[in-house]
Amino acid sequence: MKYENVTIGGDFEYFLADRTGRPFPSCGLIGGSKEQPREMGEPGYLITEDNVMVEYNIPPVKTADDFAKVVTHGFDLTCNFLPPSLVPVIKATMEFDPVILTSIPQAMQFGCMPDFNAWDVTKNPRPNSNVNFRSAAGHIHIGYDNPNVDASVDLIRAADVFAGLPSVWEDEDRTRRTLYGKAGACRFKEYGCEHRVLGNYWIGSRKTAKAIFNRYQQAIKFLNDGGKIEEADFKLIQQAINTYDVELAKQLHNKYAGESASNDIPEEIQNMLDNAYNTDGWIKHCKRFIKPGKTGEDFTENYQIKLKWDGNIWSLVSYEERV
Repeated sequence: MKYENVTIGGDFEYFLADRTGRPFPSCGLIGGSKEQPREMGEPGYLITEDNVMVEYNIPPVKTADDFAKVVTHGFDLTCNFLPPSLVPVIKATMEFDPVILTSIPQAMQFGCMPDFNAWDVTKNPRPNSNVNFRSAAGHIHIGYDNPNVDASVDLIRAADVFAGLPSVWEDEDRTRRTLYGKAGACRFKEYGCEHRVLGNYWIGSRKTAKAIFNRYQQAIKFLNDGGKIEEADFKLIQQAINTYDVELAKQLHNKYAGESASNDIPEEIQNMLDNAYNTDGWIKHCKRFIKPGKTGEDFTENYQIKLKWDGNIWSLVSYEERV
């Protein structure tokens, strides 16, 4: 099937700490719950306490620019609800005093709603609550027309390839996936699906939020173009993500996304993509006048680059240093 009218939203978590850097639970400070999240004064933006973390939701959007805006604006809105003695901390895991954790029932709640592994379509086991660290994530909500479980399974698997594998070398945390966020982690929703693999390392910057959005667009394009993930790679993809195997992750990502996609793109090239090619106004122009599949070349100060238009975004095909 084709994935049409795709929207990307999400819910994102972070920790609190006092001015000395000591972790501090959000319990009883923010308000809101999974069942009744608290509105933040603008449509689609919600805040809640989740275990010891702060969690916020954003409205779903359709462009990378809009996604970058709502992710960072949502974070800014949450800061209005924090006590002045506490600061937000964007980390995937933090260690807490066990005396504090065991004294707060909310801090001991794990896995209230089950999630699933899309690679074998089984329910994931309930996380072990007998630990003193807690984990925070950046969950992605993907909406599309006429959703069904089979289509969502394929989409989550592709999201693992295009977004989950890069997180192996981008996210410095090596603890979170012992609790949550293993390969294929997802929930099936009425709007589509929720990809629960990524940590929160990217939520504090528009630049990284844009990059994340574009990876999900690449996953959707891969499927809409008839792409298939080879069954022989199913266990390898899970192994790469779950064991933080950087070399295997890059090898598999290169196979499906292309070699240039998993290499570190020089900042001046990324800036050109973000600020010249993939801006709202230029994207609207390209959708009207440029046919998908068109390629082109351009230059930065130090590089010659080759680009491709897929009908939604310009992506980098290759680059080489200018002599």
